[in-house]
Amino acid sequence: MKKTPYIFLLLALAFVMCTKSENSAGDKLFELIAKGNLEQFKAAVDASSDLNTTNSSGYSLLNYSIKEKESSIALFLIESGADVNAMSTTKSSKSPLMYAVKYKQLEVLKLLIEKGANLDVKNPDGHDVLYYANKYADREVMSILADHITLYDGVDGPYIFYSDEKVESVSVNIKHELVREDMSGKSEFDVELPEPYKTFKVQLKGKHEREEAIYPIAEKVLVVADIEGDISAFVDLLKSNHVIDEDYKWIFGNGHLVLNGDFVDRGNYVTQVLWLIYKLESEAENAGGKVHFIIGNHEDMLLRGNWKYTQQKYKAIASSLAIGYKDLYGNGTELGKWLRTKKLIAKVGDCIFVHAGLSKELLDKNLSVEELNNTAIPYIGTDRDVRAGIELIDFLYGRMGLLWYRGMVVDYKDYLKISSQNLDALLDFYKAQRIIVGHNVVDEVSFDFGGRVVRVDVDHHEEAQALLIVNGETFYRVDDKGQKEKL
Repeated sequence: MKKTPYIFLLLALAFVMCTKSENSAGDKLFELIAKGNLEQFKAAVDASSDLNTTNSSGYSLLNYSIKEKESSIALFLIESGADVNAMSTTKSSKSPLMYAVKYKQLEVLKLLIEKGANLDVKNPDGHDVLYYANKYADREVMSILADHITLYDGVDGPYIFYSDEKVESVSVNIKHELVREDMSGKSEFDVELPEPYKTFKVQLKGKHEREEAIYPIAEKVLVVADIEGDISAFVDLLKSNHVIDEDYKWIFGNGHLVLNGDFVDRGNYVTQVLWLIYKLESEAENAGGKVHFIIGNHEDMLLRGNWKYTQQKYKAIASSLAIGYKDLYGNGTELGKWLRTKKLIAKVGDCIFVHAGLSKELLDKNLSVEELNNTAIPYIGTDRDVRAGIELIDFLYGRMGLLWYRGMVVDYKDYLKISSQNLDALLDFYKAQRIIVGHNVVDEVSFDFGGRVVRVDVDHHEEAQALLIVNGETFYRVDDKGQKEKL
């Protein structure tokens, strides 16, 4: 009995020595990777070697060799049976594929895929291989991945880029392929939509100029807000309310179509939505009508390159072109030039149209509708730090400004919903009877403050709705099936 403690002690010591020996062997392998010595590394590996051992930092041998850009060692490990899906346990955990993408180890990337590495795996942060491909933008990496995963997820484009040398169109076709075309000397192109929707033609505009912001009462005004890249909801609303025909041509006569902001982000068909608006503008003008595109916070975010609400496909396109997301809509692109001429506020008859709303603090600025646009439009899409240095611009694009203020619909964080008295002061200053806003999702297009505020942002996935104003005095809630209900 007295010998028992000694036996346990000897066993524990043997275990410690064995573990130390294993760790020592593993540490030696990591040291050889750091030195980049393939032959010594091969010599140090034998039948007893654990090829999936990790170091104190949480890297497996394979992940560490990719991170250190020792591709020859990484290739040897893969061929020798190392786990091609071993996630590191570092703070930012990644798989071998993710490391190969991040560090542009092309041959390693190819072999990992060949050996069955999981292309769909996500790390604890929810990031997948495509996330890192987008983040570290490399055309060769994208080219390899394109043979195995769908990068672009549906038709898109075109994006039209201008340079001193040429005009280039970039689009994604029905086969999910990125297509580049020389557009020099061409003025017309096709925009593809997902089935069952039709392709339509667009004629390039010769130039882009800022528009007037104040118009007399129109016979018919259809107001749509917050489509956010949902081409089906947009097309269905326009068709069912006789704004466009089956071929997406303007049939609204001298009517006005007011697009009250946030037509981009979130959805999968942002570019097609923009091109349809672009096309309808010219057709409306020719018929004596008008399309008003009001800038929302998401249009501004898109032009600033804020990717927060952007679908993966757009990041993949930008990555494949080795440009930033905002460069898809830069000053050297057709859509970018066009969007930067749009207004932040409009008035038709006695109705004010603005994406988010007007705060009582705006009254202190003493700016007319025209002055608001003239002041704000030059700063659409500019960096926030630039705006921060200009007090008035910082306000107009800030939380109490036209793109973000929520107080016409709800209490919000550190401020309350606008009072009836302050609303009346705003209406009196702008000589208006109503303010039409989007930005805040409501159950249905509806009145508030006895009709002085009209709320038009709804969940279009549930039921697409719009506002129809007839002769400036009768208001209807309409939907994508052509149903109409008086407010």
